Amino acid sequence: MFSSAKSVSLTLLTMSVAAGAAEYLPALDGLGRHATPAEVRAWDIDVRPDFVGLPSGFGSVERGEAIWLDRCASCHGDFGDSN
Repeated sequence: MFSSAKSVSLTLLTMSVAAGAAEYLPALDGLGRHATPAEVRAWDIDVRPDFVGLPSGFGSVERGEAIWLDRCASCHGDFGDSN
């Protein structure tokens, strides 16, 4: 556990590094936009271990594996272990 003094020191160090790096970053003013509530809802696809959040539908482990191997494994590896 950090003491308060160590925590403050770490925070100040982090802030100074970030401030120093800012001069090397390009200006990003006017780039992008805020996500709409509908976009955030569409991206909120986490599924808890108790399956809350799972979309309605059907499927099986075997079908999921076939989809993964067909659409995902070329980048992510057969077991999701590829960088």
